[in-house]
Amino acid sequence: YIVDSREVAKYYIERYDKPPVYIAYGADTPEPTNDDGSVEEYGLETRKYILFVGRLVREKGVHHLIKAFEMTDTDLQLAIVGDNPHNRTYVESLKATTDPRIRFLGFVYGKGYQRLCNNAYLYVQPSDVEGTSPALLGAMGFANCVVVSDIPENLETIGDAGVSFERGNPLSLKEQLETLIGQPQLVREYGQRARARVESVYSW
Repeated sequence: YIVDSREVAKYYIERYDKPPVYIAYGADTPEPTNDDGSVEEYGLETRKYILFVGRLVREKGVHHLIKAFEMTDTDLQLAIVGDNPHNRTYVESLKATTDPRIRFLGFVYGKGYQRLCNNAYLYVQPSDVEGTSPALLGAMGFANCVVVSDIPENLETIGDAGVSFERGNPLSLKEQLETLIGQPQLVREYGQRARARVESVYSW
């Protein structure tokens, strides 16, 4: 069998005493552009929103992100890309937020997805459970500063090219968000490191 995460490989070795084949996942590293108006159709402004992309399921931890963002003092918006037609109860619980800065964009693909990644201020992956996340790698490939929960699979993916917070702890995430919101130069530096990590470790 094949895995795309060395941390997942450890699980199979411990559980079944048989090492799987490791093949890293990949992501593109498109050249960034400065298209200030490219996200206006989503009610957003360039570099003035935090981005999440993924299925809206509990293990992705979007509820942690929303709680953290609600506590964060910022003029930035939170753009949540994704949906879950199979569990409307969870999705509606997320949409019950009264914070006007939070935007649910549903599924976005192709050039729209690329524009959203290209113009974000930073990207958050708040997973409680994860393997190697294609959405996280995609965000890194677009030179986004990434903030991830500290589960081993996320830490393996970002290496030293991102920031982590305590899994399941919205206050910990809030603190990291506020730190990065106040340091745009640091955000840019992490973004370049994230892109370089994709090129060196996760290139197709």
